[in-house]
Amino acid sequence: MSIEETIQDIVRREVATIKDELKTELPEIVRKATRKSWLDTNDFEEEFGISKRRQQYLRDSGQIPYVKDGRLIRYKRAEVEKFLKDRHIAAEIQ
Repeated sequence: MSIEETIQDIVRREVATIKDELKTELPEIVRKATRKSWLDTNDFEEEFGISKRRQQYLRDSGQIPYVKDGRLIRYKRAEVEKFLKDRHIAAEIQ
C-alpha cells in the first residue's frame, strides 16, 4: 500500500467518524441554537409538562424564579432546566 493510499484510507475513516458524530450531535446543537431563552406559562407547560396551577404553586412557594410584567409571567429557560435538574432522582437498578 502506497503512502497516498494510506493517507486516503485514514482521511476516509476520519471523515466517516466526523459524519457519525455530526448525525448524533447536530440535531441537539440546532435545537439549542433555535430555542427561546425565555418561556411564558404556555411554553413552560408544553415543553416540560408542568401545568399552570403547578407553576403557580412553584412561584408562590419561591421554588422557581420568574419575571412578572403586569399579568405576563416569564421564566428563564436556563433556570427552569436547573430547577428540574436539581430535583432529578436517578433510578436504582437492581
